[in-house]
Amino acid sequence: MAKPRLLVFPFGYLSHYLRCIALCHYWREHFDILFASHVKYDSFVLAAGFGSFACDTFDENAVLEHAKRFSFSWMNELALEQVFKAQVAVIKHLIPVAVLGDATPTLKMAAQLTGRHHISLINGYMSKHYAGVRCIPRQHFAYNLMRVMPEPAADFFTRLGEAIAFRLVHTPFKKLRARYSLPAANTFLDEYEGDTTLICDLPELFPQRPLPEGYSVIGPLLYSGEGGTTAEHWQPTAKKRIYVSMGSTGDWQRVAFLNDEAYAIYDIVTTGDTMQVLNAAHISPIGFTSAAAIMPGTALVICHGGNGTVYQALAYGVPLLCAPDFFEQEWNVAAIVSARLGHSLHKVKQDSIFKLIAACVTGGISEQQRSVQRAIAASLAEQGVKLGRVAARLLENKQRRQNEPAGAAPNVAMD
Repeated sequence: MAKPRLLVFPFGYLSHYLRCIALCHYWREHFDILFASHVKYDSFVLAAGFGSFACDTFDENAVLEHAKRFSFSWMNELALEQVFKAQVAVIKHLIPVAVLGDATPTLKMAAQLTGRHHISLINGYMSKHYAGVRCIPRQHFAYNLMRVMPEPAADFFTRLGEAIAFRLVHTPFKKLRARYSLPAANTFLDEYEGDTTLICDLPELFPQRPLPEGYSVIGPLLYSGEGGTTAEHWQPTAKKRIYVSMGSTGDWQRVAFLNDEAYAIYDIVTTGDTMQVLNAAHISPIGFTSAAAIMPGTALVICHGGNGTVYQALAYGVPLLCAPDFFEQEWNVAAIVSARLGHSLHKVKQDSIFKLIAACVTGGISEQQRSVQRAIAASLAEQGVKLGRVAARLLENKQRRQNEPAGAAPNVAMD
């Protein structure tokens, strides 16, 4: 008997594809899994043994430029409707038992219109039940004002301004929901809540208020390393190793200081620097590699603060030095700095960076790092069980789900 189909719609960045692949490894025995095709990341999907389908999506490069300016104008009614209609067409054609989205804002509406179960994979700070405060990004006009306020007042005004902003950003979604007779939603964060919502963060870093039925904290998803370019072998040296990765969204110019001859005392390894910004003789570029290949023996990770690289480093107890480029990375880095797991390069003067790096690579593993390392290990040990429960409930209802008419999908209860 053919397996029920699961369609996966990651947003168009490498980290979203990799963690969806990591999640889907748990479900490959239960579902026929197909990913939204992406020219940059299809090799990872194919190497992991999954198929693909074509579907219009957002221009991730344009979205990134908007994000760097803390602008949400890319989520206009025209662009949202185009992607929404494309998703609806694909779902109606391929008839999945469920759809999985990672930071895909229109997928909830598409799932509701087609009567498919919507599984939403989100970061802890994107949950409606996040107990922390999403800090004001540097690009925001109120940033400097908030920095000088007492913390309770700054938190109050941050939450107030955020609630207003989320409702404004949600305006085009409300119009589309009315146009297509979809259930009402109150705010932008509602669009990221699925029938099943999976939070891929540690509660130690991103605490949650009591979660309702349908939510589960599954912890970080660590990609095992298939696909992409095989890493060339590099010769480890007696020098302390610094691994530099800015993902698919980071700005390599932020770490160009590493070209300075003073950093030749370190074994600096980079991956993903396609423009060769780091090109000094003491820097070794390698192809795409896995955490298991690079993290053991690494003394420091310098990155953009993205979810994937951060948790890979933390899983091995490696300290972090982060150069965030937009608000979501800043939210990650704020949690890292608060938990004393690393540092931000923001506002660090050039003549102080060298000393900061020296302190990081010689400091060893702190008790905070060991604690988070243990939490990640425990989370990974339980991850398969949690995700197995989600798959079991979907499979129990697959016949009814595949044959029911269009309409809202019921919740899959979580233990």
